[in-house]
Amino acid sequence: GRLQREFDEDAETIYAVAWSPDGTEWASSSSTGVVRIRDSSTGDLKRSLWGNLDSVRALSWSPAGHLLASASNDNSVRVWNTKTGVLQQLGYQHDDKATCVSWSPDGRHLASGSYDDTVRIWPEFDDVGTPIVVDVAKPLEPSPTPQPQPTERTIPEERVVARSLAVFAGVHADHQADVNTVAW
Repeated sequence: GRLQREFDEDAETIYAVAWSPDGTEWASSSSTGVVRIRDSSTGDLKRSLWGNLDSVRALSWSPAGHLLASASNDNSVRVWNTKTGVLQQLGYQHDDKATCVSWSPDGRHLASGSYDDTVRIWPEFDDVGTPIVVDVAKPLEPSPTPQPQPTERTIPEERVVARSLAVFAGVHADHQADVNTVAW
């Protein structure tokens, strides 16, 4: 086929491109740390997301399409509301460059990988993109039958993996090299 459209991003290196789940928008990230969201029909710029302090290496839309996660060379994983452009979550940090990010199929969890050789599973998100904090003082055992999920929990700083049927929160640190891709 033929090239249908090309966008010049002013000599920036483009690291990631991701389509929204409904196909109406797409996002791109660059070496400047700016994430741009465009209308997929017209190519018009809808909004620019500012706040990353270094290159954005990866993007992932939530399954519902209203949140966009970014992984940056500033070691951060950020979550943006794509409808308002508001930064929903800033506090997710790796110990080295964050290289990849992926939403769980139900949109409640976020996984990220890094040059720090870890995969980190971040707490649950509610339907509007607010993190639900998870309390894992000790690893949880898988439940034999589905149990209602608590709404308030905390995550300790140590490297812990908490598991409860569909809940994972913690750090998977048994990788021997950089983590460049995560997927659910």
